[in-house]
Amino acid sequence: VPPDLASRAPEGTRSTSKEERILLDYNAALSAPVVWGVTPLLVLGSSYEHQNFTQRNRPVTTRRTNVERESHAAYSQLQLGWLDHVFLTGGARYDSSTVFGEELTPRVSLAVVMPGTQTRLRGAWGTGIKEPSFSAQFGGATFPGNPDIKSEKSRSWEAGVDQALFGQRFEVGTTYFNNRFEDLISFVSFAEGFKNIQKAKTQGIETVFTLRPIEGWSAKVGYTLLDTEAMSTAGVGGTAFVRGEPLLRRPKHSGSTSLAYERDRLATAATLFVKGDSIDRDFSKGGSPRVTLEGYNKLDLSLAYVLFKGVAGLKNIVWKTRVQNLLNETYEEVFGFSTARLSFLTGIEARY
Repeated sequence: VPPDLASRAPEGTRSTSKEERILLDYNAALSAPVVWGVTPLLVLGSSYEHQNFTQRNRPVTTRRTNVERESHAAYSQLQLGWLDHVFLTGGARYDSSTVFGEELTPRVSLAVVMPGTQTRLRGAWGTGIKEPSFSAQFGGATFPGNPDIKSEKSRSWEAGVDQALFGQRFEVGTTYFNNRFEDLISFVSFAEGFKNIQKAKTQGIETVFTLRPIEGWSAKVGYTLLDTEAMSTAGVGGTAFVRGEPLLRRPKHSGSTSLAYERDRLATAATLFVKGDSIDRDFSKGGSPRVTLEGYNKLDLSLAYVLFKGVAGLKNIVWKTRVQNLLNETYEEVFGFSTARLSFLTGIEARY
């Protein structure tokens, strides 16, 4: 069926899929008395996640997929603050999943505030994981699943400095970050499906300027210079990852600027996101050759208003609204695949 008729495809030619996710998470913060100027705070938590995926493909195959997977996790974090000058945080998370098995991901960070100038020096090191998608694990209409697929792994560190000026009305912060990724998942072929085949590295500098001219008002400008590199050639005929070349859909230049107001019950913000050109693939051509994915600008608006406070045992009830792509721009985050134009989201949040 031609793409423009896909939504009106006759019964017997449509492929349908549905994902459902249930997440339960509980954590508690335990504080202790201050000893020798050190303020400790311990956070303990656990979570359970259940996912279900159903898919029916026609007319390529009549095979119906109905699979489930689940994961259990436990995590802890200890924060130590000394005289509002030194802040040390260490934590770890343990995951046990029917998808990728068992993983332990630690993280530690340190921040030091210099007396007098109030210059803030900070650094962090940590690891992380990302679980495979249902398609990678169970396959699709035209490619097999990979029951042995593993989670993607990352190892990162960063260092930065923040400086407030003019009585906290102006602040500038700069961060250098460095990441290493292993077991990245990529589509190999229709005969083999997805595999853990790749390593990559990224590094860059992020700079943020914040201005608070009047109580309640703030303006922020951020810029990120990003350098990415694939460590070997692999995936979709060697076009997904090319050794020594940038990663797909990761612009070298990106940034944002925002204007916000927060007072009493109201909080609102306007944010302009700017993304530069990046590299992608053209799926409409044989071998999916690399092409340039043009950058874009996107303006979003957000608003939150506290409707009620201290009602029925709740701290507050908040109405939240977000308008995305206010200027109705046409842009692509994946080459050849359009994104939503002007969109509107609203909802109610209750906190206790």
